Amino acid sequence: MDLRKFFKRKTTNEDCNNSSKKIGLQTHSSSPSPIPSTSSDLAHEDKSRQGTIAEMLPSVGQSEDIGNFVNASSIQDKQKYDLLKRPYKPSPDYDFKQDVELNKRPFIYKWFDQYDWLVYSKVLKGALCKYCVLFPPTLTHGSTLGAFVIRPFIKYKDFHMHSKNHSSSAWHKDSAIRAKNFIDVLSNKKPDILSLIDEGRKIFWKIGKKILPIIKTIVFCGTHDMPLRESNKNSGNFTDLLKFRIDAGDNTLESHLCNAAGNSKYTSHRIQNEIISLSGQKILTNIVEEANSYKYFSVMADETADISGHEQLSIGIRYVYEKNNKFTVKEEFLGFIKLEKLNADSIACSILEFLEKSGLNMDKLVGQGYDGCSTMAGQIHGVQKIIQDKYKKAFYFHCASHRLNLIINDIIVFFRESTLRRNLIPNIPLFCETRWTAKYKSLRVFAEHFNTIFKTLFDIKTGEIVMNSSTTKRAAQLWAAINSFTFVICLMVASKYSNILEPVANTLQGISINFVDVYYHINLITNTCEKHRLEVDMAFTETFANAFSTCETHNIELSKPRICERQTHRSNYESDSAKDYFKKSLFIPYLDHLIISLKTRFSQEHKIAFSLFNILPKNIKSLDIKSFAPKVGNLYNIENLESELNIWKEYVSQSQIDKSITIEDLIGHCTFFPAIKDSCMLLLTLPCTTCTIERSFSTLRRIKTWIRSTMGQDRLVGLALLSIHRKRVENISNFNNEILDQFCQSNRRLIFSLE
Repeated sequence: MDLRKFFKRKTTNEDCNNSSKKIGLQTHSSSPSPIPSTSSDLAHEDKSRQGTIAEMLPSVGQSEDIGNFVNASSIQDKQKYDLLKRPYKPSPDYDFKQDVELNKRPFIYKWFDQYDWLVYSKVLKGALCKYCVLFPPTLTHGSTLGAFVIRPFIKYKDFHMHSKNHSSSAWHKDSAIRAKNFIDVLSNKKPDILSLIDEGRKIFWKIGKKILPIIKTIVFCGTHDMPLRESNKNSGNFTDLLKFRIDAGDNTLESHLCNAAGNSKYTSHRIQNEIISLSGQKILTNIVEEANSYKYFSVMADETADISGHEQLSIGIRYVYEKNNKFTVKEEFLGFIKLEKLNADSIACSILEFLEKSGLNMDKLVGQGYDGCSTMAGQIHGVQKIIQDKYKKAFYFHCASHRLNLIINDIIVFFRESTLRRNLIPNIPLFCETRWTAKYKSLRVFAEHFNTIFKTLFDIKTGEIVMNSSTTKRAAQLWAAINSFTFVICLMVASKYSNILEPVANTLQGISINFVDVYYHINLITNTCEKHRLEVDMAFTETFANAFSTCETHNIELSKPRICERQTHRSNYESDSAKDYFKKSLFIPYLDHLIISLKTRFSQEHKIAFSLFNILPKNIKSLDIKSFAPKVGNLYNIENLESELNIWKEYVSQSQIDKSITIEDLIGHCTFFPAIKDSCMLLLTLPCTTCTIERSFSTLRRIKTWIRSTMGQDRLVGLALLSIHRKRVENISNFNNEILDQFCQSNRRLIFSLE
């Protein structure tokens, strides 16, 4: 046992606290350094150095003793500089033997001259490396720090061997370099990192002025659906537009492209992709920030296949936008998601991940708009059910345009169910199998131009119009198919009601359409069809007269199918005339089928969301406030709804509000009714159709063509956002400069510009 430790007084907690206070006071009372404090000085000025070995030992009155800072969590830059330049150094006559055990070799003073990093700690009674203590090395896996760094070296018998090993170690060299750089910075021999960054930004902004025309050109191509590159790398719209700018007098761009190195012209496809991606992200952020500033939004999605066979899910949102106290509905495209799997779990996960990653406040999600396929609309495990389980307010709404299209499909099925009515179908729907409004239009146009079509086919068949043999045979077959009264009467009936459905189909594709308008238009159609059904003789007489007149023009014989005792392919209808026969066999079943389809597919689902219709002036009288307010208010977190509804009901009855007022204009009357205003905005936010999303399919086909089928997903999404949101790009102030600013923030480019 060490004799000195035997006689040494035991240290109490009070002594430790006192010694720590003394060390702290002496440290702060040290003579000021001529070197100014840095920002990190100020950051750490009030922090205590806890956890050091020196704080657990009696004070020796030496603030420059590095032993006080072994394992220190933080050291002020000013004090670190003083420790490096003026560390504690014992006097030449210092008795080092008193710091070692009896018969142990002591520290030798001349070693200071042999190792510039060597310091002696009177506090810890041993040798230390000032560089490694003040700039602790970064350890690799499996390595540990020892003597000279986290504890003093006291085995002086092997001092030179261990010192040389320490000097040659990688971590010591790293700490020495860091210490030297630190001294140079604080001595103003080398600029600090902030100065380097500022200088780098200045340099890059000079470069930025040169590449800003490149960014503008890429954005221009994107907003005008112009492909940037062609098969030849030296040609394409992008390259040609840059040449055009130079020809127009852009000397800065010309100097940059002529003098810059090949790898710093910023015209490569990688740079194009990054600028396109940054532009798309800027547009997306702008839309999301706008949507998040309002209380509600709905998500809409639909799927299509691109030219390379990949399934692309188009995503968009619907929300109410306010400007100058005027409210309008906005439906905005957000991007495409490349689907790897087509099951409900995968699609729902992709939608949620995309929305959350975009930065949308998902607590504001109140609706989902998709088509009616089982994967999306399934009540047990569809996409809408998975999302609603997570976000309870997000009710599913079947796209109204899809439902109206399904009614047309129901009508087609109706014709195909009967051999009597089947002759019409192989020709009419083939005008367009996918676009809904085109189906209505195809029937209408065919009926309007029937005379011309009939005569042209007849002339080709008879040889008056000379064609090749296959065309002549095909014309003869088609003429034979339409040369019957059955075909003509079927065409007239179908075109008559397509004319009624077509305007509604066009109306449903509008962005501002809401559920009130949807059911208003559908009820008009339904009421019209029911009126025709009640007055069937009058309605059919007009249609039959048109068909008879057309047949007389072309000498088509008016006849009805024969009746036999056992009919297996169609029903036998008792009739006295051809008119009566077609009324019973065709017109009445057609009307019944159409009315049933309208009522079935547009029945108001029993959802809380549909009860919001009752706050409108024309419905408020019949509203049961006691049952309505708690359900809606609790679900959508609308405060004080019941009280406001009672006042609102009285206000509507006494004011001169037009009963047919639009919801957008009605919000203007809700200045003193915030809960009613929220309810109206909620009603407008609910998705009626996915037509806006389906319009993005056309953009997809314009961008990703046969010759651009290998385009990456990020580039595709960026170009689609630029194309669809061209007006938004024009309205965002300094759009190109902001893209340049984001482009300049890359660490890789910053280092490159400094080199």
